[in-house]
Amino acid sequence: MTEDLTLGFDLRFEDLYRRDGLVRLDRCFVEALAARDADLHNRLMAARAAPDQVAGKAESDLIVELAPALEDFIAELFGIASEARVLEARHQALAPLYTVKRLFVQRRAAKKYSPEQAAAFDGQALRAELEPLIGGELTEMRFAERVDVWMKAEAEHAATPASEASGQRGDSLEVRAHSASEDARERADDTRPEPASSARAVPRTTPMHSSAGSFGLSSAAMAT
Repeated sequence: MTEDLTLGFDLRFEDLYRRDGLVRLDRCFVEALAARDADLHNRLMAARAAPDQVAGKAESDLIVELAPALEDFIAELFGIASEARVLEARHQALAPLYTVKRLFVQRRAAKKYSPEQAAAFDGQALRAELEPLIGGELTEMRFAERVDVWMKAEAEHAATPASEASGQRGDSLEVRAHSASEDARERADDTRPEPASSARAVPRTTPMHSSAGSFGLSSAAMAT
């Protein structure tokens, strides 16, 4: 069956079962990495040359940084790069929601207001004040996208909610509204999986990533 199937980089499936084929595969990855990110390539080569010098957190950081490059390489290898990009786009559609949940709700709102305080907030009044600020109907995604923008330019937007929220303190309004919604949702045991935050800004987390260490850092043994 595999005789009629070909891989990218002028490789064939049978190459995956032979040492010389794996050496070629590794060489293709190294070359692709060098073209993509010369600094990361140099760090990988240095780690392979002296693995004892890269341990603990440094090793973990390198593996994580290699993961997106390895993921793209594998997609190209098997001819599924376009399909992978479509899936990634779907996966990342909810990224602002989970970024704001982690960086704003958990680190700010939950620390500032207790569940008891949040339960006492007037949801309808908060909705009426928030919707003009976020430019439309209050939904989780619209709120998350707006707060994500505010957080990325926090100093610039610090005064905006305060000047438009009918005398309410902007940070208080945002925090209370989302704190209330998050408290209600978490009490309902919302367990949606969290995607990787922001596409290439933060390393993606997929099943492929677990292979980064063995393919990247340890393939020096294979190539020797």
